[in-house]
Amino acid sequence: MTVAFPNDPEDTLYEMYLPTLGWVDVTSDVYARDGVQISRGYTSERTDGAASPQSCQLSLKNHTGKYSPRNPLGVYYGKFGQNTPLRISTRVVRDTFNRTVVDHWGTSDTGDAWNYFYWTGGTGSLADFDVAAGKGTHVVGGTAQFRMSTMQTLRYRDVEIRATVSIPFSNVTGGSIEPLNLVVGGQGSGGSGGGEFQLDLRITSAEAITARLVHVGGLEIVPTKTLGFAYTGAPLRAALQMEGQTLRAKVWVASGPEPYDWDLEGGFNYDEFIDRPAGWVGIRSGVSIGNTNFPVTFSYDDFEIRVNRFHGEVAAWPSQWDTSGNDVYVPIEAAGIRRRLSQGQAPLISPYTRANVAFSPEHVLYYPIEDANGSSVIASGLPNRGPMSITGAGTPQLASDSSYPGSAPFGKPNQSRWTSPLVNVSATGEIQMTFLLSVPSTGETDLATFAQIICSGTIGFVDCFYHTGSGGDLELKFYNQSRALISGTGTLDVNVDGQPMLVSIQLTQNGSNVDWVLAWWNKGAPSAGLYDGTLTSQTIGAARGMLISPYTQVGSSAIGHATLRNDIISIFTFNTQLGGYQGEGAQERIERLCRENDGINNTFIRSSILAGTAVGIQERKTLLDLLDEAAKADLGYVNESRDVIGLVHRYGRSLYNQDAVLTLDYASGQVQPPFGQVDDDLLLANDFTAKRANGSTYRATQETGPLAVTSPTSSTGAGRYVDEQEYNVATDDQLPDIATWKVHLGTVDEPRYPRVRVNLAKLALTSKQLYINALSVNLQDRIEIINPKALVINGTISQIVPGYIENLASKQHDIEFVCIPGVPYEIAEAATDTGDTNPWIFRARTDGATVNTLANAGATSLSVATPSGPLWTTVADDFPLYLDVGGIKVRATACSGASSPQTFTVDALPVARAAGLPVSVWHLPVLAQ
Repeated sequence: MTVAFPNDPEDTLYEMYLPTLGWVDVTSDVYARDGVQISRGYTSERTDGAASPQSCQLSLKNHTGKYSPRNPLGVYYGKFGQNTPLRISTRVVRDTFNRTVVDHWGTSDTGDAWNYFYWTGGTGSLADFDVAAGKGTHVVGGTAQFRMSTMQTLRYRDVEIRATVSIPFSNVTGGSIEPLNLVVGGQGSGGSGGGEFQLDLRITSAEAITARLVHVGGLEIVPTKTLGFAYTGAPLRAALQMEGQTLRAKVWVASGPEPYDWDLEGGFNYDEFIDRPAGWVGIRSGVSIGNTNFPVTFSYDDFEIRVNRFHGEVAAWPSQWDTSGNDVYVPIEAAGIRRRLSQGQAPLISPYTRANVAFSPEHVLYYPIEDANGSSVIASGLPNRGPMSITGAGTPQLASDSSYPGSAPFGKPNQSRWTSPLVNVSATGEIQMTFLLSVPSTGETDLATFAQIICSGTIGFVDCFYHTGSGGDLELKFYNQSRALISGTGTLDVNVDGQPMLVSIQLTQNGSNVDWVLAWWNKGAPSAGLYDGTLTSQTIGAARGMLISPYTQVGSSAIGHATLRNDIISIFTFNTQLGGYQGEGAQERIERLCRENDGINNTFIRSSILAGTAVGIQERKTLLDLLDEAAKADLGYVNESRDVIGLVHRYGRSLYNQDAVLTLDYASGQVQPPFGQVDDDLLLANDFTAKRANGSTYRATQETGPLAVTSPTSSTGAGRYVDEQEYNVATDDQLPDIATWKVHLGTVDEPRYPRVRVNLAKLALTSKQLYINALSVNLQDRIEIINPKALVINGTISQIVPGYIENLASKQHDIEFVCIPGVPYEIAEAATDTGDTNPWIFRARTDGATVNTLANAGATSLSVATPSGPLWTTVADDFPLYLDVGGIKVRATACSGASSPQTFTVDALPVARAAGLPVSVWHLPVLAQ
């Protein structure tokens, strides 16, 4: 049997993903002498800007040259290079079932007990659970039955479990069988109604393999998916991962390479994940109704429970060696996806351009006309299309009109002509041209032609031109191939002057006639305008090309985003993009940007408060800048995942009232030196202005208390600490909440504990659960330290972890948590009438209460006088209650007395409290949006 860490080296697994080979175990090549360092999140307590990319530094032995990318004799030659995926996992439980146990599964290789077995239906009993010949078995004796083995001694948060199953037949008959149903997150005890999440894997009678993710109790998290391979009787392996509020699962043939992608992913938008404590794990087997293979013996082996430490990409392979030339190694640094995304990042194309470029079926021709001023051609927005030529006597004034937030500035022809190349496409019976038009309020040259469509039918040219009139009008004229006038629409009352609009010219072949439509949509209007008509005995043929300002008459008007299509789409197709996604939710923006940019994996962690933050216009910025500003508007974070290569948006509200992931006992030596408090002004901000991008401002100040803007010479206050930041929120109405919250964070009257260090080897000796809890701490999680040094620190220390540095080396494993105060995130919650002992319950302060008579150090009762205001509660359900007794935190467990003074039963007072000292609720929870 394996002895658990730290008596044996920690079971840490290092794997690289190599094409055709899958995930390859390179653990034996990691140089223990150099150690491994992982850095994630923020490296200091200042978290206003974006965090550096997460990183991992380690050295690989390279004596055979297999980690030299250009060595053709290397065993991995041609399979790795820049941005090769690397993942690191700590396997906290392993079981090869190399033992013999009857009516039980016994104890795993790492000393962890399989301690709860559950069955349903028929004559199930403990006799259905055995271990022999390297397998743990479930025997399911009938249909509509299942068996489940669980490990319930230890509880996990972010966790990944894996196992392999063998079934003694390849032909599934009648109904389905349900092998390898992995389970995570179970609450309470047992397998019934425990609230666990499950990979529901089935093999049908057609030998198809299907999978879905469910929350036991009926909720389907991810619908059933048929996997891309059939069951042949070969053993199957599966993995189920829980990361925050996300589930992932994958299944593959155990003898083959593990695939890179996950087959199923989802779950983060379900309330079942919110405020969820750690849970147990297990394996379930079942036989569905109609199956005729029973009794079925499911045999399991190679069971693992992993807590992942890092997932990133190796950007470089710098081979090095000592002077003898014998010690050859590669000191690599892997990084999270932020590193790659930050390399040479150009601003993203405008939302409206992207919408046009990505639309399917694509345009015949598309010209954004977002070119920089001074360009000699108008670039195509589509690949393999030539540019528009610029001719005529005038010089275009490009990038000059910013009428639409979803577009970069577009240009004015200024008496020039822009001509597209001719195209050869088939006639479809429909032609459409659209363009943005911005005519100044002073109008345009009378009869100036804005745009022209070239057709191949009896109609050869269609002109759209301007009429000076009341507000500015438009007209369409139709010409044959010899440019002789066929017909015109007459003046159409559109009112274009000073009204930026999207114009759509639509032609439809209707038998021997042509139906025409001129539609327009004014910026911000609730609906579009439209004129239509019919040309008899005409054809449009196919679209051939288009021109802007064909007769070089357009001077002061700007034209952008000209499209030509051989079908007709709604004038509202891209209205959201044209508005720059104004008012989009912060997470919706992050998810969309990730999807649009190579499908970056993105999940999120939210609170039970459903409302998201509405963000402002998506301007032309780099992808990372746009992601970070969306999270900042939400007062949240964009973190890098340690479970996959991807991003995790942590909502600002998800930091409220968190349960502590890790509780350390200072008095028991669970916090490593150096450790101490810092009373300084690093995070102090008592005068804060929130500014909206392209909008207004709101200023909030702290006028009272020890950290107020008043001078410290006035007996209270710290002096003025000014800060101003910009937020891309949707409206100015959002600024007061942001500014006041930032002042709240910046004036918490708490010392800082910048670093909290833990030695996981020591924690593992104390408790394996404590060790797992330390591994589980993720970015922005809360930790707490109890029983601190009483003469310096009073009460439990609550901290949020925006980052950490982790060092791994065989039998040593240390984590240094970067910390910020957790008290500001204690938000008032309403209590139920009875039975609610939630520590975040709102406590109202009783005004004017004081210590009635001297209470000596060590006293367990405290007399409190309340000359005004309501009396203190005496309801047992309202306790424990934490009091501020002259600046000392005191835990009260009861209160008696129907009139003032009243008597509190308290924990032993650390120091004496004199009569007259004020008594109030300790750190009243605040209200938050």
